[in-house]
Amino acid sequence: MVAVLLLVMTGLINAASILLGHGAPAPLYLGVLGAKLALVAVMLGLAAINRFKLMPRANDRMISRNAALELGLGLTAVMLAGALGQLQPVL
Repeated sequence: MVAVLLLVMTGLINAASILLGHGAPAPLYLGVLGAKLALVAVMLGLAAINRFKLMPRANDRMISRNAALELGLGLTAVMLAGALGQLQPVL
């Protein structure tokens, strides 16, 4: 839990340092960043459902389905992070 919070905090600090003070943010960069943030939010929601709702009920089938969804979303988020490294963040 603490590791996730640290990752979110460092991501916010990094985005703020890149996007603030250097000019107008590039719309494509913001779109890709927004998509990545949305995917990570969905992943965190699925993880919370797995941990607090499904694990106490020992619903292994739903846990494995959600874990597979999380894996797919995580791979997509990593690909978007790679794309962010190739895009120009400001105009």
